[in-house]
Amino acid sequence: MFARSSVLFLVAIVIFVYGCVRATNVVNNPYIFESVSREDEYIALGYYYLDLKKYKEAKDAFQQAYTITDNKVYLKEIIGILILMGDVSEAKKQADRYLKTNLDDDEIRNVLIGILTSTKQYEAARFEARILVKNDRSEKNLETLSSVYFLQNDYKNSAKYLQEAYEINHNELILDKLASTYALFLNDTNKSINLYKNHIKKYGITQLIGEKLALIYVKEEKYEQAIQIYKQLYEETNKIQYLQVILEIYLKTKELNKAQKLLETNHSLTYSDERFLEILLDIYNIKKDYKNSIRILNDLYDMSGNSGYLALEAVYIYESANDKKDKKILNEVSTKLEKALQDFNEALYLNYLGYLLIDNDMDINKGIKYVEKALLIEPSNVYYLDSLAWGYYKLKDCKKAKEIMSTISQEEINKEEEILEHNKKIQTCK
Repeated sequence: MFARSSVLFLVAIVIFVYGCVRATNVVNNPYIFESVSREDEYIALGYYYLDLKKYKEAKDAFQQAYTITDNKVYLKEIIGILILMGDVSEAKKQADRYLKTNLDDDEIRNVLIGILTSTKQYEAARFEARILVKNDRSEKNLETLSSVYFLQNDYKNSAKYLQEAYEINHNELILDKLASTYALFLNDTNKSINLYKNHIKKYGITQLIGEKLALIYVKEEKYEQAIQIYKQLYEETNKIQYLQVILEIYLKTKELNKAQKLLETNHSLTYSDERFLEILLDIYNIKKDYKNSIRILNDLYDMSGNSGYLALEAVYIYESANDKKDKKILNEVSTKLEKALQDFNEALYLNYLGYLLIDNDMDINKGIKYVEKALLIEPSNVYYLDSLAWGYYKLKDCKKAKEIMSTISQEEINKEEEILEHNKKIQTCK
């Protein structure tokens, strides 16, 4: 509650003594509390009962403390407990009674306004809030009055008093409320944008203000302005999350050159997560920049140890080679694929390596074994069946090659030029 921190240390003392000699009526025993004031006794007991959720007993204890001292802190505790008990009517009476003789007490009046708004007595709450502002035109009081107008759906007056509150200390939290009111309730997005922009210009950018302005720009599809704000946020905070958002905008607007530059020049982003390297890889692939694709795949493999990246790197090396019969290239590709396939069985790569070994006469028997492994995973794949038939053709086992090729329909054979060419050779094999 309100005054707890100042007397909490007394709770342990009172609870201990109270628990030990409960039957002797601790509260009325002056010898037990020789070193503890009567006020402190009641406060400690009040918090003790509050912890036990015995609200009536807690209220009575604070009432005793209030009677002794007339300290409004205890009255606020009483009002708060009455609200917890659901006795809002009595809480309001207590606050009203106090304010009749203490007209300038903003704290209790704020409590009363809270009670009135919670019970939807908005006109009465506004009356009290106006007294607050009349007593002291402070940032806090103006914000309170603004909130009451807001609850009455009077957004124009709510914004008016928020503006005045903001002008006092240029509090960014109040500015955010003000700008949000214009954007969401007064349908004036431009006013909201200008409020945020002017604050940033005068007082610098913060996460709260910067993010809110950038989000409005994104919603309005003013992507270039949003990017500029996110760049400022990154410069101010050095948080990668803002570079991530910029990247997302570039990808959304299909500005691949800018996305590529962002990833190439910000390794803190690119190498923070595999997915960003994969995005850069996709960009290189779209541009058919296989040299850089291979480099990124190598980095991905080093970063993750995922053999899939190593296998794909091998395929890219082979497919981008000017001379696909170059022995150095063939050895590099087959070595990488064999290493990758030690860790996982991916039918596509098993067949790729098998066909590579078969077609280039590197190790036909070994190649056939890899293709057979691929067929165990996908037994009806026409490409893998063609690879196997081609392997037996290379071994001059024409009967076996024809037998395997016969399992592929003529329609499927005619679809692929390479399979059609293999079939012609196999059928003439003797």
